[in-house]
Amino acid sequence: MPTRDRDLIREVCAANYIDIISGSMSPDHVHLLLSIPPSISLAKAIQYIKVKSSRKLLQEFEPLRKRYWGRHFWGRGYFC
Repeated sequence: MPTRDRDLIREVCAANYIDIISGSMSPDHVHLLLSIPPSISLAKAIQYIKVKSSRKLLQEFEPLRKRYWGRHFWGRGYFC
């Protein structure tokens, strides 16, 4: 499943002209170094990544949907 997570984040970034300079994924968090166009705010870029990737994962994997029903898939915050 981690490969699928990476692919989802790459798709979302490519669709919004965000370049991934480097990144790493752990079971409980994600580190990304991004190059974001000036027309997109940092908060909007993070929102795109979190919303679109969580929506696809929850639609595709039934166990995740049951586990996170009514809860947040991603943590509420981020660090820059």
